Amino acid sequence: VDKVTVQANANGEFVINDVPTGFEVISASANGYADGSSTTDVGEGADNPEVVIYLAKGKTAKFDNKQVKVGETITLNYILFDQSKADIKAESKPELEKVVAFMKANPSAQIELSGHTSSEGERNFNKSLSYKRVKACKDYIVNAGIAEERLVAVGYGPDRPVASNDTAAGRMQNRRVEM
Repeated sequence: VDKVTVQANANGEFVINDVPTGFEVISASANGYADGSSTTDVGEGADNPEVVIYLAKGKTAKFDNKQVKVGETITLNYILFDQSKADIKAESKPELEKVVAFMKANPSAQIELSGHTSSEGERNFNKSLSYKRVKACKDYIVNAGIAEERLVAVGYGPDRPVASNDTAAGRMQNRRVEM
């Protein structure tokens, strides 16, 4: 209620004194972390339970003029490959340049690039192909000056569909690269 602000010690611990009894929301923020909050029912006296607030590393940022949160998945549009190939087509480069710009604008950001396929064809081939494709995307970003340790490339193949594989439109949605 009183919007009291306190500083944490080096271990991230803090104490708020003289909080009135009742239901309270406690928020925490720190540079380089997404804000967090917790609720507590404050009782009489000093014998109240400890409230723990875990902050996730990172923050909100903008990708392609859209606000994104830590842990949010973004489907990269127009990342194109020839069938059964892992060579990035020229039409894909503007979208990859958006990733490069994002990484340069957010120097502490770390991302996973994930490759996905439809269920057509042999599963092990698709898993391998999805990795090779997303690795090509990672290599492009690294060659543009982004430190390799900030990127992880994972090929999921057909294991994480976002649409039905029963239709051509669904299979097309499932063939994607995400960040």
